[in-house]
Amino acid sequence: MSTIIKCAVVSQRALASCALLVVLMSDSPAAAQDAWIPFGEAVEAATDQGQVLMVMVGAPWCGPCHRMRTETFMDASVDSLLQSFMLTELTIDDAETRHRVDRYRLSERDWAERLGADVTPTFLFMRPDLSVFATSVGFLPPEGFIPILESVQDASLASAEDQ
Repeated sequence: MSTIIKCAVVSQRALASCALLVVLMSDSPAAAQDAWIPFGEAVEAATDQGQVLMVMVGAPWCGPCHRMRTETFMDASVDSLLQSFMLTELTIDDAETRHRVDRYRLSERDWAERLGADVTPTFLFMRPDLSVFATSVGFLPPEGFIPILESVQDASLASAEDQ
């Protein structure tokens, strides 16, 4: 997804501000912005592409969730690792938004409960058949989250080689 920025050059200062905005936006990690897709679509895409899902169970009011988005996910090394996962999010208290996977059409809250997440943020690493094989709970800075992503990535690669 690309962003179009229009700048009206009314002064030298406005031009400099616009240039800074373009630089800041182009440095934003892709996984932190564009790669997150709705849960049902993510499961379907992960099945088609043979990818592991990383499901972030969070909430708009969750401070640690916000910190993960603004601090951890913005780290270039984390972003690079996240690109190997199908990224999706469930809102733990959303009883309205529903996602269909196989024969189940459940709310985000019900999917979170069914997958065993009852606190925010919870990160579930799952195969496309919805089997959870790794979980991480709570805020982690990049240096704490990177080893988890690497470990999950290694485990999923080893599992793929065994098949």
